[in-house]
Amino acid sequence: MEWNDEAIVLAAQKHEDKGLIVQLLTCEHGLHAGMVRGVRKQLPICQQGNVVQACWRGRLAEQLGSYTLELVNPVAAKAMQSRVRLTMISALTALLTRTMQERDPHPEIYVMVHDFLIGLESDLMALVAYCHLERALLSYLGFGLNLTECAATGAKENLIYVSPKTGRAVCAEAGEPYKAKLLRVPDFWPMPEAAGDIFDINKLVSQNTPVENPALLADILCSLNVTRYFLEHHVLEVIGRRLPNIRYQLEDRVAGMIETR
Repeated sequence: MEWNDEAIVLAAQKHEDKGLIVQLLTCEHGLHAGMVRGVRKQLPICQQGNVVQACWRGRLAEQLGSYTLELVNPVAAKAMQSRVRLTMISALTALLTRTMQERDPHPEIYVMVHDFLIGLESDLMALVAYCHLERALLSYLGFGLNLTECAATGAKENLIYVSPKTGRAVCAEAGEPYKAKLLRVPDFWPMPEAAGDIFDINKLVSQNTPVENPALLADILCSLNVTRYFLEHHVLEVIGRRLPNIRYQLEDRVAGMIETR
């Protein structure tokens, strides 16, 4: 059997002395692992976040099989000058390996992740895009946050909180007595009418571009806290997995950026 597909490298692990077990997020074949021969030559191609053209071969579909990879976009090398962008790539690829079902096509997720990776520019705007991506991933995994109206009053204004139990919005007035137990909605998250475009990261960033100021980093950290909570308690706990450590490190990096400003 044989197929060709565009893919994103999620992980690569040395296998014996001459090969790598590489896990790819492919466009049409989902999360898919395979053997790559030649560690020395292939390791630069198999860096997390790189976009590749993959040819998979195997005698049977259920076998591990082998890959021949051709580099399409050296995302990892382009991000090398920024520690926060490298951390974002590592956090994203680790998160995808723990939440995506193997060999189940996820074309919407592939396009979203691909667009994010090739669009990495300034650290702040890349972080904003990453925040939108995590929220979209939550929605795709079956726990989309409902921010259209207040769960307590039905109000559609001043929706500044989200319930950690239900993922529904709570307005400022109704949430005031319980604000210590609620999560704050980041200021740069799109308004409810844009929620249908949640998988179009480029559109979300362009239509809801926040002003680059010191307060933005705090809002980014707020966003990471919110999506991390729901990923931990409403996605990963359900399937018996834990959030990858690198994802916590991303929050630490942002907190460090705040301290140095």
